[in-house]
Formats: sequence, structure tokens, C-alpha cells
Amino acid sequence: MAPVAPAVFRLEAEHDMIEENTATEHAPSAGPLAGIRVLELCNVIAGPTTCQVLGDFGAEIIKIEHPADGDGSRSQGRSKDGKPLWWKMLGRNKRSVGMYLGDPEVAETFLKLVATADVIVEGFRPGTLEKWNLGYNRLSDVNPGIILARITGYGQEGPYSGRPAFGSNLEAMAGLPHLTGDPNGPPTMSIYALGDYLGAVSLVGAIMFALYHRDVRGGGGQVIDASLLSPMMTMMSHGIMQYDQLGIDEARGGNRSTSNAPRNIYKTLDEKWISVAAATTPLAERIMRLVGAEELTNEPWFATGRGRAEHVDVVDGAVAEWIRDRTRDEVMLAAAKENVTFAPVYSIGEMVEDLHVRETNMLTRVRDDDLGDLLMPNVMFNFSATPGRIKWTGEPLGKSTDAVLNQELGVDNELLREMRSRGAIR
Repeated sequence: MAPVAPAVFRLEAEHDMIEENTATEHAPSAGPLAGIRVLELCNVIAGPTTCQVLGDFGAEIIKIEHPADGDGSRSQGRSKDGKPLWWKMLGRNKRSVGMYLGDPEVAETFLKLVATADVIVEGFRPGTLEKWNLGYNRLSDVNPGIILARITGYGQEGPYSGRPAFGSNLEAMAGLPHLTGDPNGPPTMSIYALGDYLGAVSLVGAIMFALYHRDVRGGGGQVIDASLLSPMMTMMSHGIMQYDQLGIDEARGGNRSTSNAPRNIYKTLDEKWISVAAATTPLAERIMRLVGAEELTNEPWFATGRGRAEHVDVVDGAVAEWIRDRTRDEVMLAAAKENVTFAPVYSIGEMVEDLHVRETNMLTRVRDDDLGDLLMPNVMFNFSATPGRIKWTGEPLGKSTDAVLNQELGVDNELLREMRSRGAIR
């Protein structure tokens, strides 16, 4: 049986089913990026997530995959009836074309596709496209307006540019695991690919800047050099400036902050957990009133986040004592009444069952040819006039090869058969 979230956070029974993908069925527009064609030449998380977001908002995504293996996410994570679940999300709103671009004949065919495109998102090691004679100069000769977005671990230049890397590696290099976990324990990595997803959302913004420059400002195409390391470094900016100006190289502090208090995770009477954060003094004051420790607000040190952090044991102690005498539901009801920044620490199952998540359609059910009915995150942003939508889930490898190459580009059937016979396309 699936875990049941606290009653206060669940929908009433008549609302307990998430509606079918209403964004798909009733969208009044094709999305704000309708008419933009994106060629996806990347694998697993960062680049594919970038293109998934663009596709959610109307861009046409043509995913170029290796004809034998396809995207690595097709074989990662858990499957149902032999169908990989993760791919259904990462591949949504994309047409799959199986092409090996290292084959010169396939590369020439690919250039015909480039001539019809607006953006290429590629995640190969630096120099790979150039090795195949598909570098930016050649691409721009075919299509001067093409935007080539290159996403790698370390960027296109520098001593580490040739190193392979995934987001988790760059989280580590940026110092996040070093600061995460118990002070007496080892560095701790997130089970989810924070670095990849942060890099993906950042690259979406960069691509939109380039499209604005080209289509609104009257500029041309260009190259975007995006690394996964750079967004992580931006996230760590406070620690970087602190190290530079104060010589402080911060160490793990558990769930506490060195900038303010209270900021921690506290255990409830029913053995659950509550996240508390107070980044401003007025919030901290309201929390102290809630937990019956209003006298602390009169202390001179309480007036600043740094002062509260220096007296964290006193502040934490008051909050922890109050929370541990109450159930999670009782804590959250009181927090809502007093308008303070508390949140439950959920499992995935509890998050899926949450009242707010369901009533705001953050999750949606999408029809799938293999699984019939699949729950997944909805589009990331709500637009009032040009909403995004999920048109289909990840399709089989090479399903759209003939439709794109033959029917749209006019590539001869005999040439397609010849390239297919040697495994260059699928």
C-alpha cells in the first residue's frame, strides 16, 4: 500500500484523483516557442532536460540518438514491463531520429536538417563535432542564424575541458557535498542530479537570450558555451566571497546555517520531520512567539541573522523542544495560523499526495502507448496566454527517422536503406 500523507495535507476524496493532462487537452495555444525547431544532440540529463523544457513550451524537438544504443536514460532507472520510466519524462515532446553523425554520409544528411533548425543543443566532449566536420563554422555556413548551445562539465576551453563529467562530479567540485551532511561525517551527495538540472534550467535561459538577440534585436546566430560547473559556482557565491574576503573556508554544519537561525530540521512527536527557515528577523520573531520563547527576541543579538546564528544552540533548543511535543499535523496547522516558514520533510509518496501539489496540477497524468496512464511532473511554468503542454511521452528509438529524413527533408529511400543497412541510421 502506498504511504498516506497526513490528513491535513490530503485532498478530500472527491478531488483525490489528479486530472488527465489538462494542459494537453485544453491548451489555447501551441506554446510561446511554437515555430522554433531544436536539434538535440545530447545524452542522459542536462542537455535532454534543457530540450524537454523547451519542448514543453512549444519548440519542436528532434532528438538525434545513436542508432544502436540511443540515449543512456533509456537503460537507467527502474522499468515497468520492460519500459524505462525515466525516459518517458526525459523524452517527452521529442521526435526520435537514429543517426550516427560520425558517418560522413549521415553528417551530410544532418546538415540538411540544420538548415531548417533554430537551435542545436549538444553535449559531446569538446572537439567531437569538429572531428565529424560539423563544427560551428560549417553549421553557420549552412544556416547563419543557427544557435549552437554546447553543454559540458567544464566548458569548451581550459585544462579540464576534455574531462568527462556528470552533474554530481561538478556538485563535488563546487563544494556542495563538502558542506552537506553531519559535521562529524563524510561529505554527502544528493541522490538526485542537482547539478544537471540546475545546469539545464540555466541553459534554457541562455538559449532564450540568444533567440532574443537574433529574433528581436536583429542579430545572428552564435555559440553558447555552457558548463555544469558555472551554475553550481553561482549557487556557492556566498562561500566564495567569504573565502576571498575573510579567509574563511566553511566546513560542514549539518542542517544549520552560519548566516541565520533558526534554520534546521526538527523531529516531531510522531517521529516525522519539519523544516524551519527564518532568513529575516521578523520571521524569526514570529517563530519565537509561536514556540513560546518570545523573550529571546529582546536579546541584542537577536536583531541580526548573524547574531542569531552565533546563539544557535539557544534558538534551536527553543524550536526543537516545542516541535518534539507535537505531531507534524499539529505543528503545520499552528505554523499556517501564525504565517511562519515551516514545511514538512516529505517522502516522494507524501509529496505526490500533497494537497497543494495536486490542486495546482504540479503533477499530471499523460497517456502513454506502453503504460497507458503515467503520472509525471507537469510543465515547469504557468503562462496565462501561451501555456505549455505535454503532447506525448518519450517515444521508441528511431520512431521518427523516416518521417523527418524522408518525408520532411526528401532524403531518397534508397539512400536511407543503404545507411540503415550499415547501422548508420535507425
